[in-house]
Amino acid sequence: DWDAFFRQSYRVCKPGGWTESLISHSSFTSDDGSVKDDSAMAQWGRVWNAAGKKMGRLFNVYELDLQQKAMEAAGFVDIQVKEYFLPVNTWPEDKKLAEKGLWWKIMIESDLEGESAYDEVVHGNVLSLY
Repeated sequence: DWDAFFRQSYRVCKPGGWTESLISHSSFTSDDGSVKDDSAMAQWGRVWNAAGKKMGRLFNVYELDLQQKAMEAAGFVDIQVKEYFLPVNTWPEDKKLAEKGLWWKIMIESDLEGESAYDEVVHGNVLSLY
């Protein structure tokens, strides 16, 4: 319940305080088109989101912009959205991105169930609001 969460957060913030929240995209996509619409990775996102909707729990929080809407409704005013690209493997030529990709890959392969329960499915776009 993002509305209740951010109302509570707003209530306990001191004047000038801030709240930060992180959410990731609920589906795997690619910036170069390599994740095709009929691929297993793309299908995973559709199945994941359909399952969430069927259970009455939306997993596509990022895509629906639910956090920012809830922050606005709670009274936050200086809301900043920062999107970050994070690879899920070591393919980037940029060494820092490749290292981040390695850590995301290890996390996914080590605990997809736990990651899924905690923060949906890892994708390259991460939303940070404060």
